Amino acid sequence: MPLFNTPGRLLALKESGSGWKVFDLGGEGKPRPATDVMVPNFVSETELAQCLGNLPREHASPKHPNVIRVAY
Repeated sequence: MPLFNTPGRLLALKESGSGWKVFDLGGEGKPRPATDVMVPNFVSETELAQCLGNLPREHASPKHPNVIRVAY
């Protein structure tokens, strides 16, 4: 399950037949469906960071401006 540190959020993605299921990993690390984030099924795993980079950037800062894939 790919993990991404987006400005202000830690997201986990799981591939499904109808697209990617996106989970928000809160402070406790338990996955909750991220109903406000949609990733279409035609987006490949290598394109996920670029796709997630199109999310609103209200939590971005000079120190954390980009989406970063996290090792799992």
